[in-house]
Amino acid sequence: LHKAIRRQRQMCIRDRWLINRLNEAGVRTDKTEFSSVLNGTRIGPKADTILSTALSILTKYEEAMAL
Repeated sequence: LHKAIRRQRQMCIRDRWLINRLNEAGVRTDKTEFSSVLNGTRIGPKADTILSTALSILTKYEEAMAL
């Protein structure tokens, strides 16, 4: 149970960080919408924008961390 709680907390922190980066990039979203997009229950043009922008943000972050 402890590991599950820790994992949930880590995911919450990651999601909050990414939602903030999306908002800074001009893609307005919140935790509920972001979660729905990630689990596939929300689809459409905005969901596509959220996913593509999030992927771009994460790719840039990973490249920066590799330096």
